[in-house]
Amino acid sequence: MSTTKRPIWSGLPAQLLGMVLVLGGLAWMMAPEQNEDPGNGKVKPIVPPVVITNMQSECTRNLSRILNGLQPGRLGIRSDPADLAVELNRWIAKCGTDIDSKLTQDTETQRALLSEEVFNRLQEKRFLPEDAAHVRLSLLAKEIVTQVCTSAENDTQRCMDLFQFVIRNIVLVDPESTPTSTIPSTPYEAMLWGQGSAEARAWTFAVLLRQLRIDAVIIAPKEKPSQWLLGVQIPQGSLLLFDFRIGLPIPGPDDISTSPFPTAPASLSDVRSDDAYFRKLDVSESPYPLAQEDMQEFTVELIGSPSLWAKRMAELQFMLEPLAGIEIYDGLGTNALHPEASQVQRMIQAGLQNSLWKEQAISIWNYSIQQVSSVIEARAEAESSYNLKMQIFAGPQIQQLDSRSGTVVIRAADHTLHAARIEQLRGDFSSALLHFGPVLTSYKTNSTPLNEEAAHFASFWVGVSQYETQKLSAAVNTFNRFVTTVRQSQTQLVPLEQMRQSASDWKATTSLAQGNLEAAILTRKEAISSSSSRRNVYLLHRWKNIQKTEQPAKSDD
Repeated sequence: MSTTKRPIWSGLPAQLLGMVLVLGGLAWMMAPEQNEDPGNGKVKPIVPPVVITNMQSECTRNLSRILNGLQPGRLGIRSDPADLAVELNRWIAKCGTDIDSKLTQDTETQRALLSEEVFNRLQEKRFLPEDAAHVRLSLLAKEIVTQVCTSAENDTQRCMDLFQFVIRNIVLVDPESTPTSTIPSTPYEAMLWGQGSAEARAWTFAVLLRQLRIDAVIIAPKEKPSQWLLGVQIPQGSLLLFDFRIGLPIPGPDDISTSPFPTAPASLSDVRSDDAYFRKLDVSESPYPLAQEDMQEFTVELIGSPSLWAKRMAELQFMLEPLAGIEIYDGLGTNALHPEASQVQRMIQAGLQNSLWKEQAISIWNYSIQQVSSVIEARAEAESSYNLKMQIFAGPQIQQLDSRSGTVVIRAADHTLHAARIEQLRGDFSSALLHFGPVLTSYKTNSTPLNEEAAHFASFWVGVSQYETQKLSAAVNTFNRFVTTVRQSQTQLVPLEQMRQSASDWKATTSLAQGNLEAAILTRKEAISSSSSRRNVYLLHRWKNIQKTEQPAKSDD
């Protein structure tokens, strides 16, 4: 591991720096003039107080300002990724002089696993706009993980809580039937827009788990690679399996059947030794597409992006390390930031742990890399669907009377749909609920296609915020209105049919929170009449079984 000493000021925002200096000063003033070492009787010299130079103070202030610009509530709303990348380059050129040249030593590992194009992008020394977006995503992921996992007692519970967060906050869209699903996205856009493919959901889940230092990989059966599962490697434990196409974990042996939703996933070892776990997801004449024999040979695909593996990101992580806990770098091979094991080494060890796979089975998942590249291209094309969708979130555009000219002018709202959605994702549901209101009313005063699309999103997320703030009756009413009101997307950028199905799912979940299992079952039955998805059928069957066990108990009372 590197022995280079990091400057004490690096990575500390101004407030934290001030606290360090105050505590350091107090400790110095209270220290005795000499300190005898009981081991050898010698007198230790007094440690002088830390002195922050003008250069160091400037570096700290500038880094704090840059980090503020990279926050999810600012980057892409008030600041531009390209501008922040330029500032990061200036900052690290001036302040990053104490970085060990041997911080990362995984060039050969990168070359072996990645295409030449991606490998060359990793060697770029200067920060790129997508790096700024990657830091923003990491900051948002950390905030989400902190608020979602507050009450979880172990890693399995944390995984289940984050899984439910992803399923509920990212509406599943089918790439083959929904035009909007072809728009490229990273997990940031998937969460912001509240929609994505099964792959987008899986990638988002992996990004969230990284903030807990929990690895997630794609397990792709060799004979049925399209039926991939996401595996989560619990530290010192099993590889747990999740299916993001149906929005359910593979129910495991420790699953509590009286819980409305599965509580414990099956492990890879479970499904390789017993077909019963897959069969729990069979639906009448439609068996679950995987069986025990399919899981005997498979590939293990690492999830990540060029920014996550680049040395420049390792350097930034090195300088930010005192912030403790924001994971923006994870080396594929040997590096000083993860001296215990790199991403590849961890998965080799996990495979050997239960004799599940060998090193040769490990490769890179190309989906995330392709999406990063596609987003870069889409951002550069002014008329792309990506940029049009971001315009929806930059609104609404409101009418306002100009006091000087006396004429009506059009301007962006003070609080955009983008900003309100980020508040919701961060867990600030009351503020989000307040700010979704003007998005809804703006369409009535300024009836434009983009304002109407923004109102569609806001009307759905009002119900989500009501649920999260325990306004359960209001949430049921909101979801009812969304499901029953006939709408049409003028831009084809809002997957209204999929959002209606999700609103029905939220309505059933809200009924469960009210203790009304009967209403939840009725809602699920109504959903099946329009979409007999495997998830709907499985949950209805599960809830009916719970109802049967509850009825005898009530009759005994």
